[in-house]
Amino acid sequence: MTRFTEYPGHIGGRCVASFDCDPSGPLVCITLTAVRDCFADCPNAADEGRNICTETDHFKCLSTDNCILPQWIGDGVDDCADGSDEGSKCYSDVQNLCALALPGCNQTGTSPTTASPFDVGAPIERPIEGCLEDEFQCIISHECISIVNVLDGIEQCNDGSDERYCKEMAGSNMCQRPKQCCFNPTAGIFGCDCPLGYSRTSFGLCIPFLAPVFSSDCADLQRRYHFLGSGLFKLNDWSCSKPEMCPFIAHCEMDLFGGGWTIIMQRFNTSLSFDKDILEYENGFELDNSNFWIGLERMHHLTSRPQCPNELLLRLRTAINGQIILVRYSHFIVYERLLNYRLNIGSIIYGNGTNTVNELAQSQLCPFVTSAEKGCIDGGGWWRKGCQHKGVLTAINRAQGTYPGLNWNGKRLSAVQMLIRPRGYIPPPNKPS
Repeated sequence: MTRFTEYPGHIGGRCVASFDCDPSGPLVCITLTAVRDCFADCPNAADEGRNICTETDHFKCLSTDNCILPQWIGDGVDDCADGSDEGSKCYSDVQNLCALALPGCNQTGTSPTTASPFDVGAPIERPIEGCLEDEFQCIISHECISIVNVLDGIEQCNDGSDERYCKEMAGSNMCQRPKQCCFNPTAGIFGCDCPLGYSRTSFGLCIPFLAPVFSSDCADLQRRYHFLGSGLFKLNDWSCSKPEMCPFIAHCEMDLFGGGWTIIMQRFNTSLSFDKDILEYENGFELDNSNFWIGLERMHHLTSRPQCPNELLLRLRTAINGQIILVRYSHFIVYERLLNYRLNIGSIIYGNGTNTVNELAQSQLCPFVTSAEKGCIDGGGWWRKGCQHKGVLTAINRAQGTYPGLNWNGKRLSAVQMLIRPRGYIPPPNKPS
């Protein structure tokens, strides 16, 4: 709990019941709930000017005097509020890192691989020989490529075996008629005929019975490639007369609750602004690979697929203690542009803790509007009627005036994901739901 006696002059003066960032300088007030919450809301970071921990096994931030858990270092989230736990700033103090026995500390200042702020398990290590489970090893050149790139019409292997194996490299006696050469993505190899429960496409790929020829979302993709890991993949718009002519790129989460989730919004660095105009919100935008908005038009297409209602999953990370909040909604529909992309949100069907509150309830059947249209101080476009609205996950993270910063149920957030998946989807047997 914040002890405001540690901030003499900042409390009870010009800002009355708020926090005065600089009592002797220009007037800048922030709400008391934003003090010492791991975000520097004041221009001079005065609100983060005291330690929030005394444990010896924590990492000491460079300028905010805060301390964080070792596993938060290099995770892509600015937990220190001064960047000292991320990037080159973080690794300039090698002695501090190595004293904590951090992974990747080699006394040279080389940073470990940046991971998702939601990762809790050990990183996947590449085998010394061979490829990962969701990869194909090229026949002659032996490099590893994603299994989804086999027979996709584009040569990825240096030897061309991912596209030309059956036509040019396999011997004429490899498969006896009526069997045909084909690729089995479950086994990751070429062979003769598809396994039980699979059918062969015209271009030689084995896909499960009833699986769509083209993947319109990440669940479709997982139905075809059971062992596929999370990542960035090409999908096809089902609403096109020829889906193969309408590809788009999407981020897929293939592990959480069995996988098959299409990520429609992600903010791993909440200091980056999502305050955009309506055209950008319609078409989607990507600030970098970790911070993006898939677009209202794409959301509409994904959630209006006939006989395929979607559920919504929110995955949130709190700033101070790194708590992961999971909130799952029964359905999520974004209507067409003619209806101002109104939101139809269902009820909560799962939550993992005390922060399972329905902050999206106010957004039910609201049109999507930008902050410029409403003049809201929190910034960011969202489904809402006015400015005093909870659950605006595109809002700016800096507190100002009475605005407490990006939060959920009063908890400041350092990372946000919105994910959708067909309701009732059953993950492959190897993916526990």
